[in-house]
Amino acid sequence: TPWGLAFLPDGRLLVSERPGLLRVITPGQPLGEPIRGIPAVWAQQDGGLMDVALHPDYANNGWIYLAYSDPGLAGASMTAIVRGRIREGKWVDQESLYAPPPELYWADNSHFGSRFLFDRAGHLFYSIGDRGHEREAQDLSRPNGKIHRIQDDGRVPPDNPFVAQAGTLDSIWSYGNRNVQGLAFHPVTGELWATEHGPRGGDELNVVEPGKNYGWPAITYGINYDGTPVSDRTEQAGMEQPVVQWTPSIGVCGITFYTGDRFPKWQNDLFVTALVGQELLRLVVEGHQVVHQEILFRNIGRVRSVATGPDGYLYVVLNNIRFPEQAGDGAERAAEPAIEEHRVFAAEKLRDLAFQLAMKIGHAGKHGRTAGAHAMGGERIVRRGDDFRMIGQAEIIVGAEIDDGLRLAVVGDGGARVGGGAQFGLVKFDRPGPGLHPTGETGWRLEWIASFAREEITQT
Repeated sequence: TPWGLAFLPDGRLLVSERPGLLRVITPGQPLGEPIRGIPAVWAQQDGGLMDVALHPDYANNGWIYLAYSDPGLAGASMTAIVRGRIREGKWVDQESLYAPPPELYWADNSHFGSRFLFDRAGHLFYSIGDRGHEREAQDLSRPNGKIHRIQDDGRVPPDNPFVAQAGTLDSIWSYGNRNVQGLAFHPVTGELWATEHGPRGGDELNVVEPGKNYGWPAITYGINYDGTPVSDRTEQAGMEQPVVQWTPSIGVCGITFYTGDRFPKWQNDLFVTALVGQELLRLVVEGHQVVHQEILFRNIGRVRSVATGPDGYLYVVLNNIRFPEQAGDGAERAAEPAIEEHRVFAAEKLRDLAFQLAMKIGHAGKHGRTAGAHAMGGERIVRRGDDFRMIGQAEIIVGAEIDDGLRLAVVGDGGARVGGGAQFGLVKFDRPGPGLHPTGETGWRLEWIASFAREEITQT
């Protein structure tokens, strides 16, 4: 499971792997043994060995920077930042740049961050996620849910935005960032751009300015994974709006602005990776606006990182790769992946269409801000004529308005068991009174019509 990569001066690659391996890779050659002696990591869920970066003057000083989830006691862990050197295949000369205090080690395996980026002056930017404690992203005395800026040796620059404020961490550059895993400087303006994971929906692309508040969790376009709201607001005075937000979530991760010479028409375009969407996207940026998005490829694997190589090509880090069938296995077998790809593509197109339709039949009230992506969340649907019922999140997959008061929707169970194991259903609901949410307060009448297995709706 590769995570980050860096280009060595001799043309080799330095690649971090989430289970806790660091490798020097020679293109076109078999993998060698991993570097010995790197720090032990907590490789659970989001945790492990994360980003790797070279010092801007690596050719002279040999410093390499690592971000990882440091194991504590009783299953607790926290993001840590170190630097060291490689000598004769071994990690040596380690120095700690960020060593979290014991009280920040939690038995929660989510949202460690962590992405590196050096600026032209040699400052190191790094991210730490909210670690599943979302309110701490707004607490300037805590490191979680922030982007940090330090000197190459861990000292704090005197011009950081919160240096002079009592009760704050001097290293903080921005806050209200849920889980940043993409950082890049615009090659023309020098502005810092960042991508961060939303919860269920609300992945963000932001232009990051020093001292600014990016809102999490006070404002968000996403909802909790169980369908409950994170916030009833998507904007608030004093909090920044994203340049782009993706709902449904694509699992946005590493980014890079293209600065090579192999693809002249892509100069200064932003390339964005997606873990859940399994996509590499190209975004055309004008000022602080994205004027065009396109998917370059999808469904090869989870796309973790992207970088412009010194040879002008784009290098992409993939997890859980889906290898195509080997040639020569026979025409019938060779056709199978193409059929599967078609089904996956059709299902994803359905998802995209579904969200647009769901907006028409959904809501934007107290139960979230995704305008219908969970318009039946938390309700109980009773099937007429027997004792069938579904309790819990019911996510609209696709819907249609028949007339002003009668709508049909295909809903998913959101993890509950529906109708004896069926995972999707067709629901009719109409509104005899005012309101937009299917609760007793607003008077939606719901009727379960039919159940479908996941395979059936995917094929349909």
